[in-house]
Amino acid sequence: SIASHELCTPVTTIMGYTEMLLDQIETEPHKKYLEVIHRKIQSIERLIDDLRIVDRLETGENLQVIPEENDLLTTVRHVSEVYQMHFPEIRLQLELPEEPLILLYDEVRIRQVVDNLLSNAAKYTNDICDRIDVTVVDQDSKALIIIKDEGIGMTEEELRQVYKKFFRAQTEKSAVSGLGLGMAIVKNIVESHKGTIDVVSQKGVGTTVTVALPKMANSQPQMTLACNS
Repeated sequence: SIASHELCTPVTTIMGYTEMLLDQIETEPHKKYLEVIHRKIQSIERLIDDLRIVDRLETGENLQVIPEENDLLTTVRHVSEVYQMHFPEIRLQLELPEEPLILLYDEVRIRQVVDNLLSNAAKYTNDICDRIDVTVVDQDSKALIIIKDEGIGMTEEELRQVYKKFFRAQTEKSAVSGLGLGMAIVKNIVESHKGTIDVVSQKGVGTTVTVALPKMANSQPQMTLACNS
């Protein structure tokens, strides 16, 4: 809590000045350097946000969830397109139903779920040739968000620890960022919507994460995120 609070002010200042310079500078390579700084600061902001969320859960403070009617296809498409824009080297394949899929959920939190899962898939790919498939499936009583990668995969032991806070799967990549908080946060968000999450992985083959969200109106999400015991 102290770390996230103390980091917030300088990071916000750096972000503000960087964005101001990006608007003013057009010459290369200076603009390119600023874009790199901007992306790195965004990564730090994300780490701070993750620390804040986990701190709330650890101290028993509930994280607010506000369910509203939203089109799940619009949410997933938007997050995927933004992610592809920021990381054009990633091979992202999107497969969605033709008709809108209206569910009751907190759009901010579900966008966070998709973003975290896409980030994990990209971090643990073998190389840029690996594809990430993002699929939404409309079933009778639920909607599925399926994110499949062709990355390094996980062992059975790593799979058992995947929701553990600060856990990170082993990888040869030295540049993999993050604190290992993403899946713990994702699980809490999904369960707060009375949904389920399933992870299937095989070392050297890849990982498939399936998030199931209820469609029925009488299966309304909980209004808060409960702490895991």
